Amino acid sequence: MIAVIPIFIEHWDRLWLTPKGLNLIHQTLQSVVNAQEIHKVFVLTNNNTILTLSKSLTTDTYFLDLDSKYHNSSLLPIGTQQSLEYLQASVKLEFDDLFILSFRNPLLTSDLIDEAKNEFRTSIYDTFISVKKITDHPCQLTANYKILDIGFIYLFDTEINIVPYLAPFKKNILSRGKFHLHNNDNSINRSLKLSKPFFFDWESRGIQGKGSSGIYIRKCDNFSIKYIPVEENNNCLQESSNAFWIYDCPDQARILFNKNNHNHFLKKPDIFNKNDQPVGQAFTNDSNEIPILAYKDSNTNEYSLAINSDYFPFNNYFLRLFPAGDHCRVENSIFEFKINNLTKPITFRHDSKDLYGIIYVLLKIAQDSPYEFSEYFPSNENLWSIDPSSGVKINRITGKEIMGRQDFPDVFEPEGSFIILKKDMLSSLTEETLKGNIGGFVIQEHMSIQIKSDFDLLRYKAFNRAKDN
Repeated sequence: MIAVIPIFIEHWDRLWLTPKGLNLIHQTLQSVVNAQEIHKVFVLTNNNTILTLSKSLTTDTYFLDLDSKYHNSSLLPIGTQQSLEYLQASVKLEFDDLFILSFRNPLLTSDLIDEAKNEFRTSIYDTFISVKKITDHPCQLTANYKILDIGFIYLFDTEINIVPYLAPFKKNILSRGKFHLHNNDNSINRSLKLSKPFFFDWESRGIQGKGSSGIYIRKCDNFSIKYIPVEENNNCLQESSNAFWIYDCPDQARILFNKNNHNHFLKKPDIFNKNDQPVGQAFTNDSNEIPILAYKDSNTNEYSLAINSDYFPFNNYFLRLFPAGDHCRVENSIFEFKINNLTKPITFRHDSKDLYGIIYVLLKIAQDSPYEFSEYFPSNENLWSIDPSSGVKINRITGKEIMGRQDFPDVFEPEGSFIILKKDMLSSLTEETLKGNIGGFVIQEHMSIQIKSDFDLLRYKAFNRAKDN
């Protein structure tokens, strides 16, 4: 088997041209040259100092200018593709199996290289890659959340004549400064909004009929929510209310509100597009705060949600949106967002013309703090599954019940030291990797490193010191 070692030094990689760096390259090359299973070593480089160093070890070394466009693989060392093309075209080299090594791991030994080659020979795979066990295991049983808010974003109804809905307000509310009409009732103040109809079970709220006005104020008393009817000369009109619930029919309601009651939050943020127009909002239980505003691009179906950072003073959120149709019929689309902060709007596209509102759930990812809601992560069928007879989680490899993280099979990731493959697999390497059609040679953590920075160099020294001790 032949070994190919591309050593291309980029402008940010100058540590390899220092005496310490050149000594590490010498150490790597020496291990490859001394490996019994490697019959020929080819080094290709774009640096004359490394060229001289490599030739001193009786390797076949070639100077090659690097064209960065050839580097299109996250698995192969930089310059691999161009190096192999050069060897085939200029050196007329024919090969079946390839051992492609990274010069960045001076911890590789001759014995380790021979062991990997022998394991590749007896395996069923056409490609072998060096891997290491992931220290922070990615598979956890559940995700835990603290519930910050669950609510409904009421969308404005722009197609209905709002004037008839205001008739009961004229004597009771308009005179008290709650809402204002222009002199012409057909022209409504822009601040006055009426929501689209939404499903609302009035009877379950203790309301048997429309009442004399059909107008209600929602009041929140600790965990209890009550709907108080607004009737003639009702004292509740003296109390502040930012939204009024209107009885449409026994299972349907609308909301009438003055959006200018919250000017500090309702001003259109500069980060929105010029075509974005306000199309809806949510309320807190007592209607005195607006947690979320909804905008929509007038030329597209893209919605943007602004979340009130004064109302949610935390970081690391998880937002779920459930578009709802007529009578709160939940659509098939569900949108999920991880949010680090609330300075930018959340955007999503929804094409339904029958959208009447958006159910939202805002969660905080709970780590050390108490949580109120937990759910299982989707099952990774390569790692674990649910036993249909008992309902418990089982390790797919051992078949035993998973009692904790230690019962999961190990998970590995490429560590970058080498790839062994048949030459006809090179063009499909990335595709085969994604399909899981490659074998892995496990390198222990104390033998795995890719030196790309001064910090990596310190790690290498720490490994060596631990090994010597």
